[in-house]
Amino acid sequence: MLNRRHLRIKALQNIYAWHMTEKKDTVSSQKLLMESIDSVYEMYIRMLALLVDVTEYT
Repeated sequence: MLNRRHLRIKALQNIYAWHMTEKKDTVSSQKLLMESIDSVYEMYIRMLALLVDVTEYT
């Protein structure tokens, strides 16, 4: 589950990266943020699947 903390961290990382770049392109920055959030969500799903696998193994 993505909570506010994860989303806040990803947003602040993206804002910092945008601030540090020479080219201030908001469209690509927004795309990068969405990809980052999607990767965190995929990691969450994989962790849940791993938990199911571990409980089935034991």
